Amino acid sequence: MEVSVAIPSILGERKNQQTEEVTVLASTPRTRQRMIDLTQKSVKSLVDLDVRVLGTDWAHGNYLAGTKKSSTHLLYYAVRGNHIYFDIGKGEQNLPPNHVLIVPAGFPQWTHLSKGKSVGIWVNLWNTPRWHFLEQKMPSIHIANDLSKLASAIDACIDEQKSPERYGVEQNISNYAKIISNYIIRTVKPEYKSSDISHLLKIDQLWHEVSADLTQPWTADILAARAHMSVGHLYNIQKRLTGTTPMQMVLRLRMERAQLLLTNTNLTLDRISEEIGFSSAFSFSNAFVRQFGLRPGAYRSQLHKKIK
Repeated sequence: MEVSVAIPSILGERKNQQTEEVTVLASTPRTRQRMIDLTQKSVKSLVDLDVRVLGTDWAHGNYLAGTKKSSTHLLYYAVRGNHIYFDIGKGEQNLPPNHVLIVPAGFPQWTHLSKGKSVGIWVNLWNTPRWHFLEQKMPSIHIANDLSKLASAIDACIDEQKSPERYGVEQNISNYAKIISNYIIRTVKPEYKSSDISHLLKIDQLWHEVSADLTQPWTADILAARAHMSVGHLYNIQKRLTGTTPMQMVLRLRMERAQLLLTNTNLTLDRISEEIGFSSAFSFSNAFVRQFGLRPGAYRSQLHKKIK
């Protein structure tokens, strides 16, 4: 999808114009955005990485957009332009060309273009288990090597998606999406080798399967068999790439699902314990206390008080 937007001059509070959680404050900039259509099956490698939005921006003018507290992780690549600034709560800082800004979920994300022209690539990642390690990091800037190749791959992917030709197009889109996916992984985890990326994608698929059926009695042996690895190999790969063990990840997924059910449903603790794979409400409650420091009932009560 390609759109041209002329954002009107806005005076006063940043709440005047909002798109989802992003607030825009600007003085007549001209922007053009091109976004990859993530609903197409041919970009499965991007969807599997939990990419929420991916596209390019051409901006010209005085432009300010962002959010006070984002629920997603942001990767913003500065392709061209020396007038791009960002603010993560510590005042504005310049983002030079051929660099990427990484802002974990939970931080403010403000981007400011000051009376100039810029070309940028932005990627929003859902805050899912595969990206939870980002929560432990602070916002940072890194050199982005071969950024022109990333921009070319994104443009080519979008062009192919818009092409009326169908022969060979799906395969081309899939190939471009894989190039972009590998670049995203290397941005977030620059120490990864090519073999690490294939391992990461394999264990990511494993955690998708586990999350889809938490009622199963997941053990180290069952997890290893599902991942087509030995128990020791899965443990080493999981620990090295994510900092957690396989069984710690299972527990984390169960506790996150428990939080969701406690927040959004009126299910009893017995029913919730069944939904997330615990043998009893007692064992679930004890695990919840160890994880969060309070019992499930107290957690739910606190939420209700905040809502009131």
